[in-house]
Amino acid sequence: MIVQFLSSNSRFPAVKYNADKVASGKAELMSVINFQSLSVLEKPRAADFKSYLQMIGTLNPKVRNKQLHVSIMAKGTSLSKHELTDIAHLWLKKMGYADNPYLIYFHNDNPNNHVHIISVRVCKDRKSVPSSYEKFRGSVTLHELIGFDPVAQAKVDANNALTYGFTSLDQFKILLKNMGYSGYIKDSALHIVKHNRTLHSIDLNIINDCIKMYHPLVEATSALQQVFEAALRIVSGKPFRHPSFWHLYLRKNLNPISVVYYRRWEI
Repeated sequence: MIVQFLSSNSRFPAVKYNADKVASGKAELMSVINFQSLSVLEKPRAADFKSYLQMIGTLNPKVRNKQLHVSIMAKGTSLSKHELTDIAHLWLKKMGYADNPYLIYFHNDNPNNHVHIISVRVCKDRKSVPSSYEKFRGSVTLHELIGFDPVAQAKVDANNALTYGFTSLDQFKILLKNMGYSGYIKDSALHIVKHNRTLHSIDLNIINDCIKMYHPLVEATSALQQVFEAALRIVSGKPFRHPSFWHLYLRKNLNPISVVYYRRWEI
């Protein structure tokens, strides 16, 4: 799961954005909390929510970007809209927003289930919600709620990456990037970063030893190179004669109609 901090200003455009999603059938309003004066309305409008949040925001003119707009996303459909909503409530409480007015919307326009949270960074007692290291605290809070240990996972992922074959530090960093990590070098070590945190460090000597130990298979490299070259010639649209290995592949993997189609391009 990840938490992402989205746009922040004092006009609360996130209310209209989410309301439009609801109107188009791509979202659902799950919770309306601490909008006391709006309780007299049978069906508050998006404009009512926006005005209320702006009113609370005016209580502390020193806070510039008053809107809190956050997305909490699960992997695929691993969590339902109700489970994500429960997590959002707990997350807001730990982040200091429990007594502030907030809205929670579930979005269904993405392969990964997620909710959007909208609140105001000003409390009703005119104090501001603590915002120092907000992104860092937000990730840590979410991980605590779901019982995830990012440090332990980073160590596992780093060790797995070291089992791959690579010929340079840049290639190793690409492996880590594909796992969702970034990295920086300091004090003769590669420090791995994710969720705005430095989670693990690998001695550069270990990485260099892996580079020295890697010996690519010449036959496999040559075969892959031929495959890529053949594929590039196919997409270019220029007639050419397929190499012998390509004929074997076609006979084994394509139906007769496909083979005829490919043979049309041979000279």
